[in-house]
Amino acid sequence: MKQVHIILQGKGGVGKSLISSLMAQYFNEHQRSTLCIDTDPVNHTFAGYKELKVESIVLLQDKNINTRNFDSMIEHILKDDVEQIIIDSGASTFLPLASYLANNDIPHFLQESEISLNLHTVVTGSQGTADTINGMNSLVETFKNQANIYVWLNSYFGAIEIYGKKFLDLEVFQRNQEFITSVIEIPELDKDTFNFDLIELLREKKTFNEGINDPQITIMNRHRLTILKHKLFNLIEEAGL
Repeated sequence: MKQVHIILQGKGGVGKSLISSLMAQYFNEHQRSTLCIDTDPVNHTFAGYKELKVESIVLLQDKNINTRNFDSMIEHILKDDVEQIIIDSGASTFLPLASYLANNDIPHFLQESEISLNLHTVVTGSQGTADTINGMNSLVETFKNQANIYVWLNSYFGAIEIYGKKFLDLEVFQRNQEFITSVIEIPELDKDTFNFDLIELLREKKTFNEGINDPQITIMNRHRLTILKHKLFNLIEEAGL
């Protein structure tokens, strides 16, 4: 069955484009044909990955979804002969896109077309914890039983906890747990080694394979990128994607 993956979160800079690129690389690695779309009206981070051949589509116009462009994207999804479609959305697109999906019954429409809808959201630590948890809760409340919902935990900015309670122990998670398909926890990385290598890779908008095969990068850098690639890809596999 064809799969559509939409990455949604109302807070910017939380790792949506990182997750989009990871899934695209994982699917490519496993010979699954993939269509990548960047709909972020402000930061075209995902589109910066030339190796992934990401298409840019403007969905937001005057703070509302441009119906014609969204309809064209749906046509694209229906007609394109690929297995996986990854759509990276911007923070400003979160509410209007979620509302449009719900009001136009897009989950049911895709299901009728034998297309599985997967919604991915990110929860971060430190000052972004409350905002990103609220975004996750809103997404689950709106689309429970209508789509597969994946929650990605990104502790890059700090521990994901509220008043000493870790994410999995929070009431908001336990209340929504039955509607969440999988929780994917991005591992905390050593800032001087693995994290540094990953940041450099992201800054240059390179895939893991590009970095691993780059002769200008040191042998140890490439070795750590190989380890990190396998670790992150294993998380995606364990989540059933």
